[in-house]
Amino acid sequence: MKTDFFHFSLKLGCLAAMVALTMQWGVDWVLYAGIAVVLLWLCLWGWKGLLLVRHAVSYARPLKLFSDALNRRDMATFDQLLHQYMPAWRRGDKAQLCEDVFLAVVRGDSSAAMNLMLRQESAPGWQEMLINPLCCVVLHGSTEMLNLLIEQGMCPAQEWESPWLIALINARVEQARVLALHGYDAITAEQQNRSAWPSLDDILAIPDFFSTPEQQSAVVDYLNECGKVGSVRHESRNV
Repeated sequence: MKTDFFHFSLKLGCLAAMVALTMQWGVDWVLYAGIAVVLLWLCLWGWKGLLLVRHAVSYARPLKLFSDALNRRDMATFDQLLHQYMPAWRRGDKAQLCEDVFLAVVRGDSSAAMNLMLRQESAPGWQEMLINPLCCVVLHGSTEMLNLLIEQGMCPAQEWESPWLIALINARVEQARVLALHGYDAITAEQQNRSAWPSLDDILAIPDFFSTPEQQSAVVDYLNECGKVGSVRHESRNV
């Protein structure tokens, strides 16, 4: 509503300025001023469009190169691209490209590509550059990839959300088992406080939270199996 009022005020001000200029200098000068304003507006929009195109090219082209290398399993090209873009990623530049390349490797379940990435930077280093990489693996990757990254030093407790919680609310029970194997079957107090999700106890009490009854049954069976039912809320306070 404030934006609408601003636009209305701006239009009213422009109209008042045109009337004042007409009265002061005549119609010709107002026409010239209007043409100049239109040309300036077109130049600004053209410059903005050019910047958008340059940004799209700087993102889309390298992402396609990475994706093509993964699809062809051309690890030599993938490694060359990593060498090329790692300096920018370490500076925090081209962060979206970094995220999407990591996601492509996870979805493709390419252990060869992930090992090349781990040669370029340690697993904790990647965790600093990426947003919730372990949650990404829980959602889109294999248990083998999740196990590899934890063994290499990624820590679930340092993620914004608890990977274990993300695994359970998405019924990724096997991923939850991998996390439990490494002692990360918990939700830290910090993760619970900043989480977009309620506690797991509350989630389990929500009817139809899971897409299918089979998913809910699998999660409840897992929690019963490891003795977690009814203790999750208490644990989240004390981890």
